[in-house]
Amino acid sequence: MSTRRERISFLLDRDRYPEAAHELRALLGDDPDDALAHALLAFCLSQSDEDEEALQHAREAVHLAPDEPLPHHMHAQVLHSLDDSKGALAAIREAVRLDPEDANHYSVLGSILLGREEWQEALDAADQGLSLDPENAECSNLKAMALRQLGRRGAASEELVAQLARDPLNADTHANRGWQLLEEGDTNGAMAAFREALRLEPENEWAREGLVEAIKARNPIYRVVLRYMFFMSRQSTGMRWGIIIGAWFLYRVVRKVSRENPDLAPWLAPLIVIYLAFVMLSWFGDHFFNLLLRVHPQGRYALSKQQRHGANAIGVLLVLMIGAVVAWALTEQPLRTAAMVAGLYTFCLMIPVSGYFSCERSGPRRAIGILIGVHLLLGIAMLVTFFTGTDPGAVGLIWVLTIIASPWFVNYQLMKH
Repeated sequence: MSTRRERISFLLDRDRYPEAAHELRALLGDDPDDALAHALLAFCLSQSDEDEEALQHAREAVHLAPDEPLPHHMHAQVLHSLDDSKGALAAIREAVRLDPEDANHYSVLGSILLGREEWQEALDAADQGLSLDPENAECSNLKAMALRQLGRRGAASEELVAQLARDPLNADTHANRGWQLLEEGDTNGAMAAFREALRLEPENEWAREGLVEAIKARNPIYRVVLRYMFFMSRQSTGMRWGIIIGAWFLYRVVRKVSRENPDLAPWLAPLIVIYLAFVMLSWFGDHFFNLLLRVHPQGRYALSKQQRHGANAIGVLLVLMIGAVVAWALTEQPLRTAAMVAGLYTFCLMIPVSGYFSCERSGPRRAIGILIGVHLLLGIAMLVTFFTGTDPGAVGLIWVLTIIASPWFVNYQLMKH
């Protein structure tokens, strides 16, 4: 038994989670009431994206040992990976209550608070962990991220430099430094940091994502979009909605003034075009530039499966929309009207599709997926009414309302904690 436990410890130290999970299952076969084995198995399964089974073992660990901190700690991590920030927060706070001297509890607490965009609270948790263990890499990285989100870039940079001096072989710290440099506009420095992180840990997803963004940021157009994304990420949810709605109302006012004052129209037209172009880039720019990376010598290997699928989906819809525009220009009625509707439909479908592939959280992603299904059903219904020559009636009205509501609905899902 001790030999098996030593092997499990060896595998966990080297992040060999599937093999560790295999040994832990064997251990539980001998003793199904081993709370520690359940807790460690929950962690291993969560690292392998087997979240539902991980949750079962985490709950069993808490049930078997409610007064031990580790089961609550692992339960919090599993819930956090399942986007249940409220449950994760309660679980890790229970772990802290049971063992307030363990810095690792505060690193998980800070990570959860960071995901909830509670920047100051995340910073406080990281500082608490560092007061217990000044060399804790997770707490140090969390502190730097929280400081960056609070606009204290200088302090964040100092924290990362100090942590790299303490532990120059930590891939997460190099990746964190890369994101810091990318936000500051130093794309070359960011790429070097991300490459070093990937050299140290080839499977580091955070560094891989950063490298993709750094490659795309070499394009001056995407650099503007990325700065906007960084800016919005630092704002509260309410402020983000205020910016989006305020910009939309300002656009409506400028359009109205332009229509009512022909002399001003040539001067206001560039503002309208810039706003619309920026909106399009904020929605589709990420996937469009991912599509360009498919032919980039480094970028094509850096893209994740989801990024490739998102780029492909937007690419197909873009080709269909261009095809519809060409058909509209070259055909006559009634095909001309059909081409116009098809082009509008394809463009409107790009919004939820883009949101779906941009969303990392399972709940909001599922909701956007349902919206895409509604779009597809309405598109089929509209085709039937067109080819049968019947009045779209209620179907047409629902379709128009869905088109209007889609951007707001997708934005709401993407901003959910």
